[in-house]
Amino acid sequence: MNPTKTYTYDEMLLQMGHALSQCQIIEQWIKYYIQLSFRIIRRHVPREFVFNFSHEDYDDASLGVLLTVFRKLNSNAALHADLKEIKKERDFLAHRAATDISETGMSDDKEAMARLFERLVSLEDRANRLFHAVGDEVDKLREEAYKDGKGA
Repeated sequence: MNPTKTYTYDEMLLQMGHALSQCQIIEQWIKYYIQLSFRIIRRHVPREFVFNFSHEDYDDASLGVLLTVFRKLNSNAALHADLKEIKKERDFLAHRAATDISETGMSDDKEAMARLFERLVSLEDRANRLFHAVGDEVDKLREEAYKDGKGA
């Protein structure tokens, strides 16, 4: 961290955009994982049983809801823990950081701005790593989901 560096409000918002966009990509991967899972389940559930779940049920779901469903469909406990932690950080940064900067005059506090900037950089890095980890989980399902040779 460089506490003498002065970050402008626009620089902070730009870094926030970078970090949060990585989190948004994770959400999309989780939605795709749910879609693939439901496709596989539907193929294996006997016709006499009802399985009316659809990935579309989760199109507008919050990240918290998506993580709950993902946890029920996926057995990678370490990834679940990492996603839970990044959600907490994302929630703070998405819902509070910009407001805190402008409302509390934090932009005049170089050290506070530097700490926040570092949190944003860290979130972006961690989210990028988790994006790839969730992508690896998607890859494991993709082959099984399309065994029948049909598209989604």
